[in-house]
Amino acid sequence: SFLADSVLSLLLCTYKKYVAAISCNITYKVVCFLNLFYGLLQVNNIEIVELNSPGWTEDIGGLNFKILGVSNPEIIHNGYNNSSMIIKVWDKKKSILFLADAGEECGDKLLSSPFRQELDCDYVQMAHHGQRGCRQSFYQSIHFRACGVHLNGYGTTTQATDQGPGI
Repeated sequence: SFLADSVLSLLLCTYKKYVAAISCNITYKVVCFLNLFYGLLQVNNIEIVELNSPGWTEDIGGLNFKILGVSNPEIIHNGYNNSSMIIKVWDKKKSILFLADAGEECGDKLLSSPFRQELDCDYVQMAHHGQRGCRQSFYQSIHFRACGVHLNGYGTTTQATDQGPGI
């Protein structure tokens, strides 16, 4: 379906860059997975969209997606996590910011980017399971109502805030 293809394309748009970034540590299982994965995409005629810069937007059935951050090859420290794709998703009523595994440097870069004003949201997924991700100052400088933390399969915790800036 168009929706499934669009969502899959969105999720894959910088995957090749991640593979290139970790190619020196790539294992045989990963190579096998990638061959199978890209083969399935090709067989099903699913287009892969590569994003080299942020700003791409897509409306899928009233749900809006905007890519605010992509790979950051200039950031060497914690390069894999600091190249997390940062996605803002919103509809007419609510918005959520997905920080993935962004590190401190990625968060700093977002705050100084042209997309700074778009970081404010209703909900934010805290970077890197809520620890060793974006700096506390990052969260204090954006406005959100609640944040969620993924705890490595142990559930999700949310923290509500009623102040303007985040935690």
